[in-house]
Amino acid sequence: SKEAAIASLKCGNRQDAQRHVRHLKLATGSRSKCISLLNRVEEVLGVIADAEATKK
Repeated sequence: SKEAAIASLKCGNRQDAQRHVRHLKLATGSRSKCISLLNRVEEVLGVIADAEATKK
């Protein structure tokens, strides 16, 4: 987490701080990709629901 990175940096452990920042960046990127995918899935499900409604 950000707090762990700051704490490591204050203790003078630069490598640990960099590792924490790298993990934080990966988690943030993964989260945004998941949100994007879920939005797309929601959009596709809406299109399918509309198509089924017009068939009836």
